[in-house]
Amino acid sequence: SLSLSLPCFLWCSSFSSKQQQHQMGDLFDDVLLLEQRAAELGKAEGIKQGRLDGEADGHRVGVDRGSHLGTELGFYKGCMFVWERALASDIAQSKTAAPQMASLRAAIEELLLVDPSDESLLDKLGKIRAAFKRLNSNLKQHQSIEASSQLGF
Repeated sequence: SLSLSLPCFLWCSSFSSKQQQHQMGDLFDDVLLLEQRAAELGKAEGIKQGRLDGEADGHRVGVDRGSHLGTELGFYKGCMFVWERALASDIAQSKTAAPQMASLRAAIEELLLVDPSDESLLDKLGKIRAAFKRLNSNLKQHQSIEASSQLGF
C-alpha cells in the first residue's frame, strides 16, 4: 500500500508544482497584460481628449477668423457707403468712380453669398481687396483696414 501511495504522492506533487508554475505564469501574464491594457486605455483617452481639444481650438480659430473677416468686410462697406454719399455731390468724380464702386459692391455681395467652407472664399476676398485699392487710389483716399483697426474704445 505504501508503494502505491508513493507514486501517487509524487504524481500529485508534480501536478501541484505544475499547477503552481501555471499560476505563476498567469500572474506574470496578467502583469504584462496590465501594462498593455493601461497603454491601450491611455491611448484611447488621449485620442478622445485630443479630439475635444482640437474641436475647441478649431472653434476658437474659426470665431477669430470669422470676426476678422466680418470686420474687414464691414470696413469696406462703410467706406463704400461714405464714398457714395460724398460722390453724390461730385458728378465728375462720380462718373469715373462709379464702375469701380459697382465692382466693389458686386465683389462684396458675391462673397456674402459664399458657403464658408468654399475654397474660393480667399480668392473672392482678394478681389474685394483689389477693387478697394483701385477705388481708394482713384478717389485719392488713404483708407486702410490696418489704420482703422488701430482705433479703439
